Amino acid sequence: HPVMRSGTNGVIWKDEKAGTVQATWMSADMNGADTHTIYSTPAHLAAVACDEGNNELIMLLGFGGGNARFVKVSSTTGDIVYETETFWAGDRLGIKSFDSLTSMASMAWNVEAGIVGLVLSGSFTHGHQGAWRSMINATTLDVMGAGRQTSSHNLGNTVDVASDGSFLSMQLCDNFPRGISIHRFTASSSSRVVPYRMKTCGRNCNNVYSELAHPGVVEASDGLVLFFAGEREPLDEDPSLVASVLNVGRNVGFVKVGKDLTEKQVLSPGETEVDSKGNMNQGINWLTNFTDLETSASRVKTARLEAGKTFLYWEVWSRSVYQYTQVMVVDDTGMPLTAPFIVPSVVALSYSDDMLVTRPDQVVAYAGTCDQKCEIGAGGRKVGVECQSENCHLVRYVFCVGSHC
Repeated sequence: HPVMRSGTNGVIWKDEKAGTVQATWMSADMNGADTHTIYSTPAHLAAVACDEGNNELIMLLGFGGGNARFVKVSSTTGDIVYETETFWAGDRLGIKSFDSLTSMASMAWNVEAGIVGLVLSGSFTHGHQGAWRSMINATTLDVMGAGRQTSSHNLGNTVDVASDGSFLSMQLCDNFPRGISIHRFTASSSSRVVPYRMKTCGRNCNNVYSELAHPGVVEASDGLVLFFAGEREPLDEDPSLVASVLNVGRNVGFVKVGKDLTEKQVLSPGETEVDSKGNMNQGINWLTNFTDLETSASRVKTARLEAGKTFLYWEVWSRSVYQYTQVMVVDDTGMPLTAPFIVPSVVALSYSDDMLVTRPDQVVAYAGTCDQKCEIGAGGRKVGVECQSENCHLVRYVFCVGSHC
């Protein structure tokens, strides 16, 4: 979880062997780093939100069986400022089981209002899978109100604070609704629109043939631009194109909608596509044109550099093998300001992590990586290759945009 504090940036991460939560902060001159334990009890690190101005973090931690705890930490000292008692997430967050890698959580801190927005996916108390959105008092860490179910099944979510103080959440779902949706919610209201829908492989189809960008929603002065990876003909009902999770090369796309989601207004130009069931996409635009299964866009990320300028990142993969990474800059209509640029070295990031904008021409990302030691016929086996991870470490990537790099 990349985070900011006054004068520097860093990453909150989990030591998988010890189960502890660690914080690594870059030095002010960016030539060194300091790492310390901020939570010593083994826990599942679900989500992190930060208040850069006051140098505080709020974490959602899981302890098995749906047991959870909110913890506020000083990002300056690493000391715990406040933590709640352990509670069952099914009672307060609508999700009874989330403490695994199969569930996803996103948090954003509205510092001015003193409220944290949370979207959490996992198993509902009645047994089905989906996502639930909640609001947290940033001082007491109490859950405000009952929250609300947002989707089912949920295969990805993001959340951010909008300019009006509301929370904007983008979600990828295989049903109820099926597609990529954007939600705006406050303590007293909520609205939703589904600007991108995809084909189905039959009843209760779990394949979604798409990925969210992270955080994915860019707020322009005149609308919201949503970025994602998907198929250039997302409603194509050809039976040969639904059998697998990946059937054709995916591409980076976007659609722009109005800020008032109740109006369901599509602002970006583009053709209207309708399938035999009446599902419709309008104003979908594509920034890449991959067609082969060996080249498919994945791990799309957005970083707002300044008004009128958004940095885009994506990786190109085959079904299971990394190929290369590309970046580009687009304007507030989604149109390119630069052509896609192939990064001349290996850069591979976590699917759900955001990037940090440290200045108008600089973007930072973090990743964990390990050296691999492989032996043919290892472990007494006569055939095959066995690999073990060793020398694991954090990697920090810096992208510079513009003429002053």
